[in-house]
Amino acid sequence: MSGSPSPAASPSPRPRPSGAYAKLADVRKNDPLTAVALWQARVAKSPNLPAFRHHDGTGWRAMTFAEADAAAREIAAGLVSRGLVPGDRVCIVSQTRVEWVLLDIGILLAGGVTVPIYASNTAEQCEFIVRDAGAKMVVVEDEGQREKILSRRDHLFTVTSRSRRSPSSTPPARPASPRGWC
Repeated sequence: MSGSPSPAASPSPRPRPSGAYAKLADVRKNDPLTAVALWQARVAKSPNLPAFRHHDGTGWRAMTFAEADAAAREIAAGLVSRGLVPGDRVCIVSQTRVEWVLLDIGILLAGGVTVPIYASNTAEQCEFIVRDAGAKMVVVEDEGQREKILSRRDHLFTVTSRSRRSPSSTPPARPASPRGWC
């Protein structure tokens, strides 16, 4: 045996891309490295342009990047105030909607990890995902999803935070309000 390290002990440097990959790597070399940095750069670049269009019950409404960022930061602050720390997993049980996206961004801004769960999943499937992810929080879309999660609450050992949804049957005036979600 010689005194040199084995190949497994000293990883070789990452090879440089060639051809089309090299061109793409060169084009993307100044891109933000994280989703949060990408979001912040986009908000800074065009805060007054529409980020999302969503139906508010009476018609389609545009939400600017600045409005979306303010809502996501409010959600992030709410999550942190409920005990979220960087690296904590947060499950979202919801249909696709603008609030889902804002919550996702809020989780990322707070340093959390988003764990999506299909709204069509059974209570047992939701339980498995929550437990497997080690989620600290579960955020639900509506009373039906809440009841589904609560039916398995005795098995959700990692969930440390629970709050009640507003008893009002009408959605909050601002769709990004965390009060209707957490």
